[in-house]
Amino acid sequence: MIISLEGMKFHSPIGFYEEEQVVGNEILIDLEVELNLAVQTNDQLTRTINYETLYEMCKKISQKPFRLIETYCTEIINMIILQLRVNRIKIKVSKLNPALGGSIDKASVTMERIF
Repeated sequence: MIISLEGMKFHSPIGFYEEEQVVGNEILIDLEVELNLAVQTNDQLTRTINYETLYEMCKKISQKPFRLIETYCTEIINMIILQLRVNRIKIKVSKLNPALGGSIDKASVTMERIF
C-alpha cells in the first residue's frame, strides 16, 4: 500500500544564504510512503499510517533552519523511519521561486529510500 501527501506548502528558514535563513522560503513537499499491508478491510486507522502524522512530521521539520534541501529531505526521512514502520519513502522538496537571477518556478531535490 502506498500513502501519498502531495503539495504540502510551508514557509521555512531554508537556504544557503543568510538572507534566506532570516526571510525564509516557500517550500512544497510531495511525500510517498509504502507499507507492507494487505488490503484494508476493517476500516481502522490502527491498520495504516495516519496522514496527519506524516503532515505534522513535515511541518515540524519545516520550522527548523537548513541550508540545503538535501539535508531537509534527509531529516524528514530519518524522522519517519524512527517513528513508523515503512518499506519505502520517496520525498520531493521544492523551493518555490528561488532567487537565482532569473524566472524559475522551483528548485527541487528528490530522495528515495527502500528498507
